[in-house]
Amino acid sequence: MKFLTTIFFILFTIANLASASTMESPDDSVRIEVVPSTVSTHELYRESENVTVQLSGLFPHSCYQPITTQVSQVENKILLTDTAMIKEEAICYMALKPHQKTVDIGKLNPGTYSLYINEGEHFKKAATINVE
Repeated sequence: MKFLTTIFFILFTIANLASASTMESPDDSVRIEVVPSTVSTHELYRESENVTVQLSGLFPHSCYQPITTQVSQVENKILLTDTAMIKEEAICYMALKPHQKTVDIGKLNPGTYSLYINEGEHFKKAATINVE
């Protein structure tokens, strides 16, 4: 019995070392777009203030890691594309993983802006921002 326990421990250690090296390798990761479940911002900003947007949601398992949010502006439309990295071939906990981030849009000229979130092939309006 002690022999089997030792063999199991050695195999478990080797598997953990292999998964740790896999998790560090950027070659084994896939970048994907994610859709936050909650988008919030103030409705009114002053021209001198930085506009910020809070994004939050749930990743389906522990191998998701948030990385960047691309911000682009087309006239009075602000487009956000949130991305995450999935570590492939890693050992993941199959539990929901909450995530939150604040995105700095920067200073905007006075006016009314529509905030859109990328949802795959299209953008969905998430909020209206007024700058005076």
